[in-house]
Amino acid sequence: MSKGVRTRKSAVMTEKLKRVAWTFWFDNVVLLCSLLYCAWNWLSGYVPSERAPTLYWLVVLNNNLGCSLAIILALGLLVLILIRIRRKADASFLLVAGILVIAGSIIPFVASTRHLDRAELNGHVCYLALESNFELEYNFVACECDSQGLFCQCHGFYYTKQTLGRQLAHFVVNPTTSELKVQVDDKILYNVLSRCYYGNLYPTCSEK
Repeated sequence: MSKGVRTRKSAVMTEKLKRVAWTFWFDNVVLLCSLLYCAWNWLSGYVPSERAPTLYWLVVLNNNLGCSLAIILALGLLVLILIRIRRKADASFLLVAGILVIAGSIIPFVASTRHLDRAELNGHVCYLALESNFELEYNFVACECDSQGLFCQCHGFYYTKQTLGRQLAHFVVNPTTSELKVQVDDKILYNVLSRCYYGNLYPTCSEK
């Protein structure tokens, strides 16, 4: 075998190894992105209701971009998988990534958190959200955050199986008395800062 033939074979082998390595890293990046998408949907679908630290901006981001991102990821993966199948190349990693994207897209139907309102009072940002699950159970959640609204502590204050009123829930701010209340339809339901619930004849307050 001549030296030229050996050189060409070596070059072809090197090119194949580079292609295999590139494909391996590309598939792993796609798989990691799909895993992060699934974890993002899971984290943004659950807000701790016992004043645990919460990254509420994940909920807002998911409410605004979740559906569009799911469609983009699904279509992109479908195209990549079809290209691999046509080239008779290994698409196992991409198939796993597709399963993760599908699982992440199903999570909001099992448990989701919907952002309802935002208010600022005394240098703090407060959020109002509504948790729901596949059993059609709803829990209103209030979050008190830093001045940027990034790091929050949340607590649930009203649990119901009635869907009526969740569209109209919003904050009512009174800067004079430094009160922040939640109004559902035309009824004041909750004082966020004093944690007093007005569902009964007399307000019921809990310890902070």
